[in-house]
Amino acid sequence: MSGQPLRLALIGAGHWGTRYALTINALPGVALRWVASRRERLPASAFVGVAHCAHWSGLPLAQLDAAIIANATEDHIAAAAFCLQRSLPVLVEKPLALSADEGR
Repeated sequence: MSGQPLRLALIGAGHWGTRYALTINALPGVALRWVASRRERLPASAFVGVAHCAHWSGLPLAQLDAAIIANATEDHIAAAAFCLQRSLPVLVEKPLALSADEGR
């Protein structure tokens, strides 16, 4: 890996999103650059210096290396498809979908 940190986006800033942010912040060589969340106020301890947009479709994907999806389960598939169709690797918080059929 070059001297540049891995640039991540986090989709969702609720309970699990905040946990992911705190974990990312503690990792060397990884930087949380963007968070997509409808929340206007984000926990300052987890999102210091992180750019914010209200919806994942507003993320500047060309400036990112990967995304973590931790928003509402019913939105996991759409957010993952948006990222993957644009060649951005994703980690999706479980469950992937509300049903096996939707996950397929």
